[in-house]
Amino acid sequence: MKKTSILFKITFSSILLAIAVILSRFLSIPLYSVGLPFIKISLTSSVVMFGSFYLGPLYGLVIGAGQDFLGALIFPQGGAYNPLFTISAALCGLLPYYFYRLIDLTKIEHKYPFVLGLILALISSYLTYFMFSRDSIIYLGHEYQFYLWVKILFTSFSWVLSILYIILVIVLKDKFKKLDVMKFYYIGTIGTAIFLTYLVRVPVSTTVFCIYLNNDFSLFSIIFGCRLLTSFILGFIDIIMIVIGLNVSLKFKYKGALIPKSELLKEWFYAWR
Repeated sequence: MKKTSILFKITFSSILLAIAVILSRFLSIPLYSVGLPFIKISLTSSVVMFGSFYLGPLYGLVIGAGQDFLGALIFPQGGAYNPLFTISAALCGLLPYYFYRLIDLTKIEHKYPFVLGLILALISSYLTYFMFSRDSIIYLGHEYQFYLWVKILFTSFSWVLSILYIILVIVLKDKFKKLDVMKFYYIGTIGTAIFLTYLVRVPVSTTVFCIYLNNDFSLFSIIFGCRLLTSFILGFIDIIMIVIGLNVSLKFKYKGALIPKSELLKEWFYAWR
């Protein structure tokens, strides 16, 4: 396995940047039609976070910030470019690498996703609080009632989804055990780093959106809850996409940013033995 050169990183990050712009501007689903203009369903985050895991945090930051800036500049979709939104996009590329390194130091996620379970429990707890702390919300001049059956259904869905995530991560670990990616990466740690990134990114992006709405923070909890639920749903897709991407990247025989030197020395030893 060869060490990645600066030229390789620049070239590869440029390709990822182009893919991220295309996904963000042409293959995303904004939820304007259902009254949620602050929500967009997209796989852009998967590409950006993969860049952070494979190339490193600096390149991930460039890919994340670059796709937002270039996308708004070349393919504007209503309204002028706002640099504050680029902050959230940049965090999506900067944080995954560092969160992975931090969690990997403890080795707690190597066997079972304990930290991931805690994070998912925190997300579900907030969504439960969000639903049961109010009986209605006023959004865009309309009042929406939270009936008891809606609260129970919504919160049950989030807790069941949390349990399924943990089960699916364990299943993926077993299904992917024969893949090359399992020699160098830990799926539980990847999942934890992804959801930690969302936990930081979502409140930041929500704050920016409220500032964009003439500093109207009255909708903060609504926007935050909806974005958190969206990230919650897309998070597992990110895990699958990134694990597959990291496995494919090993075919290039270039060292990923997260692969420790000790693993490379072990590989060289067995190759020359």
